[in-house]
Amino acid sequence: MAEISSSTTTSAPHLSNLFVRDRYSSSTFQRFLLYSYIPFGILLFCLRVIIGVHIFLTACILRKTMLLRCTVLRVMSCLLGLVVLSGGPARDWDHKTHLLVANHISTLDHLAIDLIEPCILPSVWDIPSILRWCLGYKDLGARQGRAELIRRSKIFCEKNTLPLLTFPEGAMTSGSTGLLKFSTWPFEVSDSVQPVLISVYRPFFGNIAVSVLGGAWWQDVFYFLFVPFTIMKVRWLHPLHRRKSSESNKPSETTEEFTKRVADIMAAKLGIAATSFTSQDAVEEAKRHLEGRQRSFLNIRLNNDSLRKSRSWQSVKSITEYLDSLTMKIKQAFPAVPLLAI
Repeated sequence: MAEISSSTTTSAPHLSNLFVRDRYSSSTFQRFLLYSYIPFGILLFCLRVIIGVHIFLTACILRKTMLLRCTVLRVMSCLLGLVVLSGGPARDWDHKTHLLVANHISTLDHLAIDLIEPCILPSVWDIPSILRWCLGYKDLGARQGRAELIRRSKIFCEKNTLPLLTFPEGAMTSGSTGLLKFSTWPFEVSDSVQPVLISVYRPFFGNIAVSVLGGAWWQDVFYFLFVPFTIMKVRWLHPLHRRKSSESNKPSETTEEFTKRVADIMAAKLGIAATSFTSQDAVEEAKRHLEGRQRSFLNIRLNNDSLRKSRSWQSVKSITEYLDSLTMKIKQAFPAVPLLAI
């Protein structure tokens, strides 16, 4: 474990390398393929929106605890272009570990896991109860503070059979460079967690990013429905438990140590680094990125306006010179006519 910690420390990437900034590749050939595909992609998007309504109704009708629900929805999700592959669950997972811990790389991570193992995600949005129920969200007091969230989450894990899904990174990354520092609140809820690893691949349009820094969720969903299909692979590791003393049976490692150990193991399995950057750092990076894009856009507009004004001034100047020369020719032909009249 010491080797894992030292390696992740020395090879920790820069914060900006954890995110994808541009949705499309800068390759001319890749952009040509994308532009050629746009008419078909728009048609496919419209058809999938119609199919998506039927899938949503099916998800509302079938109960989460039904085995048939997962099978039906996974098949129907393929029609939406979302192919979910499972590398588990782990054989020795006895379903007594009611807290899932996953890395976060796309808007549909929760859906991918829910199609394999029905679960509940703590809701941080103020949405109608019926919509929250259909999407698999549950209000556990996240907007009321950390202490209330932990308290309600403990009660939920004790009284419900469905596991609770958490994304301790708190923000989405590219998933190919490093993990954000895990928040400790999920590890205060339970001493046992089920790590889940998510990876995404787009066979034909791998140049279209699944998520971008500062992007909106509806943009990510649009491209999921726009491209031919997206493969999401979900891998299940063995459950991890907080170390306890053999004598007193009390925890021998702190919440912070347990959190870091889980993050290091998940990062090692993904082949990336476990960084010390937090979700707040990610938010600040997104702000800087969006502000930089806005400044670039304004500079382009100002340059275009300046160029337009320069061209208009040059055209006015050339017209004035032409009129002056024409006036002098008329004056030479008719000396008696005043310049003001001409």
